[in-house]
Amino acid sequence: MRGGAMLTEELLANGLPIDGISASLVGGPPSSNPLAIPADPPIAAHNCGRTPITEIAEDEFMADLISFLSHRRGRYIDRSKFPDAVLNGMTLDLFNLYKEVVTRGGFRVGNGINWKGQVFGRMRNWTANNRQTGVGNSLKKHYANYLWEYEQAHPTDVIVDRCTLCGRGEEAGATDWIACDSCNSWVHFSCDKRPNLGTFEDYANAEQPRSYTCPNCARAAARAAGRAARANNQAAAAAAAAAAAAEGGEGDQQPGADGAEAAAIQAVEVVEQQQQHQQEAEPMES
Repeated sequence: MRGGAMLTEELLANGLPIDGISASLVGGPPSSNPLAIPADPPIAAHNCGRTPITEIAEDEFMADLISFLSHRRGRYIDRSKFPDAVLNGMTLDLFNLYKEVVTRGGFRVGNGINWKGQVFGRMRNWTANNRQTGVGNSLKKHYANYLWEYEQAHPTDVIVDRCTLCGRGEEAGATDWIACDSCNSWVHFSCDKRPNLGTFEDYANAEQPRSYTCPNCARAAARAAGRAARANNQAAAAAAAAAAAAEGGEGDQQPGADGAEAAAIQAVEVVEQQQQHQQEAEPMES
């Protein structure tokens, strides 16, 4: 186990601001995030009566965070100047940064979280033309400085899922957790045996991560594509029948027009039925 002084030196060498991080640090449970070092002594639960993280408003969250950090660090924090960090030309969005991380298993998950693709994309700091490099590492360092202690004091904020493929969680000892970009469910990457997936490092790359879709969502997408293709084929067939009926009625204008109208109505009904079936099936697949 490495001592607190050595770890602090390493964090500083990596450019991590450590204002407020406990000076005495010890190794914690197995983690894929070297910055997620539990405080020693452990931080007591912050019994603030705050609204659950999935329902809380930003103003309430920021007020509670500032209250916690002011007490923890022993100094007044001015809300109008907090945080003083800037990302992509804007004040760091701590509210959404915290929510996206704790609802994906917490800071300890580390590279199992797609920091640039999943977290940054849901923060106010994101822009479509963003060209900033090192976003993933910047977010992890900001989280360690502003939010890691707060997370430790609010353990119920962390949503720890079980692997949707093997059904096990932390007890499995695996550190290759990855969240599906479609449904946000967690899997052990090593449990996904589909061919041509690449490596875990391909998805954990903080700068150019690959998008990951879990087997359940991949199957649902394939079924939806199949239904759409069948609906298109049936609509095309109905339209062809309408055209044929119209051509067949050229010698007798009124019957032909009636046949074309009936075929057109049938085509519309087929499409509407397909859409209804798809809407009824989607809740069962989610």
